Amino acid sequence: MPDHHHATTGSPDRVADHDATSVETETQDVSSDRFDGLRARFDGVDATVQVLLRADDAVLLETFDGANGWHPPGGELVPSESVADGASRVIENLTGLAIRVDHPVSVTRTTFREADGDRSFTNPSVTIAASPVDATNTSEHPLRPDPTHDVHPDPATVDLRLDWFETIPDDVNPNHRKTIEAVL
Repeated sequence: MPDHHHATTGSPDRVADHDATSVETETQDVSSDRFDGLRARFDGVDATVQVLLRADDAVLLETFDGANGWHPPGGELVPSESVADGASRVIENLTGLAIRVDHPVSVTRTTFREADGDRSFTNPSVTIAASPVDATNTSEHPLRPDPTHDVHPDPATVDLRLDWFETIPDDVNPNHRKTIEAVL
């Protein structure tokens, strides 16, 4: 039986070394304005974490203004924070739920490249499968009415929405479809 706990207690590189974890690289060409915004957002961030939180037969997804559709909730790892601790913190802040980290799903190293220039940077992101500690029925998981989010300190300003889905929503972010399909 794979040691999933060991794989999620370290850095993204340690997670990527786990045999059961998919490792992917992608490049996204973005406009200069978008590049500058992403660069500012990820400046000083070692990695991000996304959580495929599954309860009952549903998965929790989030969306907000400018997000290009529904995707797994996530946030930034703080310095010296493990992937598992970061996943737990992000979900607690958004929903109030305590989670059990089930296993790592993937590590994606995304290189953001300025479309009309020569600037680029890479951000690693770890996707973790998890489940609520106490209950398995999504109806037992009311979502926090006042979520806090790493990326958006005032979620009301970006119309942050969270919801449980039993099937892939039509307006899913295409970059996350395959990962969400893996747990539904």
